Amino acid sequence: MIVTINTDASFNGHYKIGAYAFWIVCNQGRILFSGPINEAINPTDAEIHCMVNALKTLLNSKFTDVSRIIINSDALHAFTMIKASAKIGTSQKMCYQILEELRIKYKSKKPIHEFRHVKAHSGTAEKRKWVNDWCDKTAKKILRNKIKTEYEI
Repeated sequence: MIVTINTDASFNGHYKIGAYAFWIVCNQGRILFSGPINEAINPTDAEIHCMVNALKTLLNSKFTDVSRIIINSDALHAFTMIKASAKIGTSQKMCYQILEELRIKYKSKKPIHEFRHVKAHSGTAEKRKWVNDWCDKTAKKILRNKIKTEYEI
């Protein structure tokens, strides 16, 4: 079974906070979730935090017989940062470790994930881009609400 994960994050450089939204889908169901990121240090880190949250959700899901995980994101640079040599304690290392846990959970000898770049804000009706837009709008809404309730008087 193939699981598709769509992720996007929003980041505010002034407050150094972010928000994320992800959409996980397969033939066993769909999971949509969003929330704030309190410790993001830059936009790429916020994107990786989003992937971490989505992958943790998949790891804890009841989805069975997963043979492939496709991760769609507009954060092309983030993909190159997720590797075994990433510094311990970083979101990059955490993301790599969860991908390894998923590989083990689904009993594969080789990596089962694939990163796919989605060009953001392209205005086409393709499903991946439509879902990316949903994630983008949802993350921005969460971020605006967080700033409004916690930082603005």
